[in-house]
Amino acid sequence: MNGVDALWVDHCLRRRSHGPMRELASACRLAVVRGDDGLLATVREIQPALIVFDFDYPDTRGLRALLRVRNEHANIPVLMLVEPCYDGVLLWALRARVWDVLIKPVSADSLLQRMHWLRKAATARDADGSRANAMPTPAVPMGARFAARDAEQPRTAKACRYVDAHLHEKISEADVARCCDLSRSEFSRAFHEEHGVTFRQYLSAQRMRRAVDMLERTDAPITEIAFCVGFRDPSHFASQFRQHAGCSPSAFRHRQREVG
Repeated sequence: MNGVDALWVDHCLRRRSHGPMRELASACRLAVVRGDDGLLATVREIQPALIVFDFDYPDTRGLRALLRVRNEHANIPVLMLVEPCYDGVLLWALRARVWDVLIKPVSADSLLQRMHWLRKAATARDADGSRANAMPTPAVPMGARFAARDAEQPRTAKACRYVDAHLHEKISEADVARCCDLSRSEFSRAFHEEHGVTFRQYLSAQRMRRAVDMLERTDAPITEIAFCVGFRDPSHFASQFRQHAGCSPSAFRHRQREVG
């Protein structure tokens, strides 16, 4: 990996430590940009062997920036890092010809191995002749479209976005109510009116939906999945999942792979 130049595009909405990025900097020649300011100019200047887009919750701006890079530099492999995400993003990435998508958390060693594989795959492809992307540019998934004015959204629309972005964390209904500029009682009534369920029921359903997605799409350990969907006690997660799916997480994964 010492000969690899990688461009790390930090598109995370939340401020946090940069995970494996710092370790990567000691293992490869790594350039870092935040957001999409000057992104295309940077890509043209350094011509990286690959580009890593680091997302927590992919939004319109970030996904469009990725598309611009793919359209202008189709020969450069693009790797996406995302939190366990909402429906549509992985399919969107496939249609956008993203080379690979990794669900965080990802260790530096795992990321280095995947980056090395992508570089080899790109070299082999270029030796065989570059292929143009004949697929139409995909639309940004509905879940990533934040541009609509709040006045056009239900009073609790911000709550749903907050849950998607913070599902791996402890979520307080009082905090979410403040996010919507409502008192807790106002929020509780409004959420039930707009969604037909209580906020706690909605939160539980979203945690289970994301757990199902990770069990089906990844090889992440069950304990890791529990933490990614907001459970600090794996046994409590297993109990809640069993109530939701009628079986344990491991049995669900085994069943899905037998069917697949």
